Amino acid sequence: MPAPARSTVRRIAVPALVAAAVLPFGATGAHAGAAPERVDLEEIVTSLNERGGLYIHPGAGGLSDGQVDRLRAPLERAKLPVYLAVFPKGALPARPTALNRLIVDIYRAVKRKGTYAVVVGGEMRAYSWAFSQRQTVKLWNDAKRTGGGSLVNRLSRFAQGAGTARPGTPGPGPDVGAEPAVVTPRPEPEVPAGPE
Repeated sequence: MPAPARSTVRRIAVPALVAAAVLPFGATGAHAGAAPERVDLEEIVTSLNERGGLYIHPGAGGLSDGQVDRLRAPLERAKLPVYLAVFPKGALPARPTALNRLIVDIYRAVKRKGTYAVVVGGEMRAYSWAFSQRQTVKLWNDAKRTGGGSLVNRLSRFAQGAGTARPGTPGPGPDVGAEPAVVTPRPEPEVPAGPE
């Protein structure tokens, strides 16, 4: 993908994404610089389409059935599409542009205008193709204020607000820098069984 023009980079350097430090989901002991876990775009998109807009990576443990229901409920009631993907720490490189790239790739694969949020360990990023950047930031600030210290509550309130927001003009898209597209890993080749 060719690098965006300099004027485009300047335009999207303003808060194009909502970013916030949050309490980690299912911290797996991975640390910054650790190799990313497998991110399967096809699996993510299938889950978002078939499970009410929610994807939870198998490594993002620690969520009760009640918490999962609290995350899914506002997604299923949304008038504007909202998609939420949750990953453990270490699932992606610890760079904002890596999270932005995943958001863009999910959006392009789902092919629906809406709001997309990705949580990786201790960081949440969101971008909306349904309304303005300013509205996205306001919704997240409102969710932080009313959701208390619970990340699940904050995400649920953000999804509720994004799903009932008034449609508007979205920005140019999040800055992905030079990040390569997320590619669904090919299956490991089968090794033929040797003679016994």
